[in-house]
Amino acid sequence: MQKKAEENVFFSHKNLWCCHTPVVNFNAKTIEHRTRTGFLTRDNAEKVYEKASRLFPKELAKLKASSPCPFTFTEYLKHWYEKLYVPASTSGSTKVKYHWIIYHIILPRVTADPLLPYIDAEYIENLIESCRNYCASAEYAVYKLLYRILYSAWDQGFLETCLASDITERKEPKSSLRIYTKEQMKLFLHAMHEDPYAHRLEFLLALFCGLRPGEILGLTYNNFDSSTQTLNIHKQYTKDGRFPSESADPKYSCKKLEGERYRSFQIPDFVCEELVLRQEKNMCFFRTHPDKKDNGNFCISSRGKVKTLETLNQCVQPVYCSLYSSGPRKTFHGQRDCQRPDEYPCKSSTTPTKAAQVMSTFCTAGVACSSNHLSSLDSAGSVSPSIAISAACIKYR
Repeated sequence: MQKKAEENVFFSHKNLWCCHTPVVNFNAKTIEHRTRTGFLTRDNAEKVYEKASRLFPKELAKLKASSPCPFTFTEYLKHWYEKLYVPASTSGSTKVKYHWIIYHIILPRVTADPLLPYIDAEYIENLIESCRNYCASAEYAVYKLLYRILYSAWDQGFLETCLASDITERKEPKSSLRIYTKEQMKLFLHAMHEDPYAHRLEFLLALFCGLRPGEILGLTYNNFDSSTQTLNIHKQYTKDGRFPSESADPKYSCKKLEGERYRSFQIPDFVCEELVLRQEKNMCFFRTHPDKKDNGNFCISSRGKVKTLETLNQCVQPVYCSLYSSGPRKTFHGQRDCQRPDEYPCKSSTTPTKAAQVMSTFCTAGVACSSNHLSSLDSAGSVSPSIAISAACIKYR
């Protein structure tokens, strides 16, 4: 109580003490947050705040008794996230993203908190509008998440109508791109082969197969059929999601992909050759290092462990520093977007991944790429882009 009083009792610019208090409006079936002012001393403001705080739970219980739904709007947001979404989610980074959107973008902008059955489309529209100034894509991110939550509330019988279909659809904002020219791509491929570090396979899988970094790092011998030159993608090796309150560095683990991201496709001859070569090198390494355990991963470091995203990002930088003075600088993740997905040199007529058409991968928590788009957030509110891809096709030579 003391901590809340310190947060909600304050001194105004008019040299008067004020306090924020929640008030139940029985007529509107909502909770309002009002500021009471005009107190000459802090003690008087704190007494009013404490009295209102003692009265509020009783009034809230009385308000809820008038409705079959046990939630206010904000309570349902928290309930949906903590009780419905988190237990069923397999994506650590998405959990962190949704947590940030709800607790750091939506809730701080709620000025009135009605009982869930009494919200309407206008209320949701105004709330989304109030979030738009957070960053360029906050409006779309909030709309997309609220659409999902509102549908869940209607499906559970808490809403008479499906408000999700009544709110105005928001379009995902586009980001400007600096795309590799044909000559830049040739220079990059040449430098990639001259690079002394053994990351050639990782680059090829990103450039010519459209794989995400986590999918590349999670690739094992069992996912590759050399007789048919086919890759089967159904898992990824990524950082576990980390909430802003968690100070420990996140750990890497292997996770299954969501069903719609499962895919199989044929790969070019030169990528197949690199996979076979890498497997032979790995097997040789583990024969000479019997103390190391071979888990069948293709992307093994010199220490016999699976590489990390940080390792891949570091290996990109020397190539750019030596070749480009003004060209576009990317993390390793961006390499999968240097070529048009409809022109990947794969033997299958099916594009390797639907997501190769749109850069929809969320960076893991703590990795910030841009302040323009809200695809993922770190503890400081940094965000990373989700970008539509269009780039010149270049044949591998």
